[in-house]
Amino acid sequence: MLRMSQSHSSNATGRKDVTYYDAQEKRLVYVGQPASSEFWDKKWKALDIRSQVLSAKNRLVVSITRRFLLAGSKILEGGCGIGDKVYSLIAAGFDAVGVDFAKEVVAKINDALPELPAFAQDVTRLEFENASFDGYWSIGVIEHFKHGYDLAASEMARVLKPGGVLFVSFPWFSPLRALKAALGFYPTFPKDSKLPNNFYQFALNARRVERHFAQKNFLLLHRRAYDAVLGLASELGPLKPLFLWIYKQQGFVWRALRKIMDIIFGALCGHSIILVLRKR
Repeated sequence: MLRMSQSHSSNATGRKDVTYYDAQEKRLVYVGQPASSEFWDKKWKALDIRSQVLSAKNRLVVSITRRFLLAGSKILEGGCGIGDKVYSLIAAGFDAVGVDFAKEVVAKINDALPELPAFAQDVTRLEFENASFDGYWSIGVIEHFKHGYDLAASEMARVLKPGGVLFVSFPWFSPLRALKAALGFYPTFPKDSKLPNNFYQFALNARRVERHFAQKNFLLLHRRAYDAVLGLASELGPLKPLFLWIYKQQGFVWRALRKIMDIIFGALCGHSIILVLRKR
């Protein structure tokens, strides 16, 4: 039985989690609130979606996409949330489409921005034909699958053209988190225990994710850890308020600071990692 009284962490929105170390899978397990479609609908309900989407830049997503795909490439974002990345990719000259299983959010996108192609679909059962896309973005999705993301990965492979590029991002079991696990800073997830109903997400082992996609006939092209400030906020308890404050600041100077910290500390403590893979 998991005890809910230990190793509390909070994300940038202030949500409380309990973090466990899963020694079998070399990953962290976050327990707190299930990442259901209702959770995301509620999370985004109060947002002014139009203003949020139109003001978003998503520089990292656009710059990495431009590095590996030509302008005009057809791209699907599976798990598009409020659609801001889809909008940024379209503005950058790509033919982008988004899907999400949070139906109320998709309905709000369709109402606020009817010109933005967003559809209510399950990423494990996509309603697109085989080899429909040149690129596929998955940002913060695969870590929420309680029983594994194999079905979602199979659909990524199915809808991508041969030679198509997959961009998959997720919270990772960084060297800092691995060190903390080795030193016993997290309670250990009981061996062979079932995940509780209030499972939220994993911080996944990047090498294992790479091997999983290699079995789906993907070749790794590039990896990049990022959000070092958020990674430090989540793992350095006494300094969390300071790093969360830095993480939330707007403007060129703060973006530059976060980028410098990613360059210096990303590979050690980045909260998330992006893998870029090509379908053979």
